[in-house]
Amino acid sequence: MLEQILKEFSSGNSLNISRLAARLNSSPEMVTAMLDHLASIGVLESIECSAQSCKDCLLVNQCRSNKPENKLWKYKAKR
Repeated sequence: MLEQILKEFSSGNSLNISRLAARLNSSPEMVTAMLDHLASIGVLESIECSAQSCKDCLLVNQCRSNKPENKLWKYKAKR
């Protein structure tokens, strides 16, 4: 299932946890745990977002949540 998550990231679309969970036939909690795991091993980078920075965020139109507890993930840059 981790490979499926990475495939979804490679599609270039923004994803929310609920939609990703539905695509993977999983729960939002499981998807969040897998994303956190991928971040912990350095494949993804976890980005904490806050309502204060939404106006400057490039993903503001895709996120549409404006909730400070939200987290975003992106591929971690390779060195």
